[in-house]
Amino acid sequence: MRKQLRNAYSTHCAEEYGLENPHPEQQAVQADKESCDINNIMAKYQQTGVIDHVREHGARYADATGVEFNAAMQLIANAQTMFEELPSSARNHFENDPARFLDYVNGLDEIAADPLLIELGLSTRKPREKTTGETPENKGSPTDPGATEESPPIDPT
Repeated sequence: MRKQLRNAYSTHCAEEYGLENPHPEQQAVQADKESCDINNIMAKYQQTGVIDHVREHGARYADATGVEFNAAMQLIANAQTMFEELPSSARNHFENDPARFLDYVNGLDEIAADPLLIELGLSTRKPREKTTGETPENKGSPTDPGATEESPPIDPT
């Protein structure tokens, strides 16, 4: 049998091209076809003077000014950008969710000393050691447990 060449005017069958949908359950819902047609939406608007969105939600657009909205969006954009700039291992640890990261960091008493953040490479400072309160600045002062009342004050000059 000899194969035929096809051209723009040849008839064809979709099965020949393998165009059958392998996932019929993922097809668009045809029941919503009428409500999504722009001609039907505009016909309703011309009859009622109201688009479905306004009828459903009313004229309520939150309790925020444009300035507050822009400030909130800027805050979100900055947090998202900072999270995206973290190393991939850190993002993966927080399941690529900036909210999880922010919740974790905001719950810390001392961010720089957190062992997890040090492990992820987000902090380099080791946790502070518990001390007796003696430092070079206050050595011999009354706050030092080993100091006596007779210790002379330190002259800064």
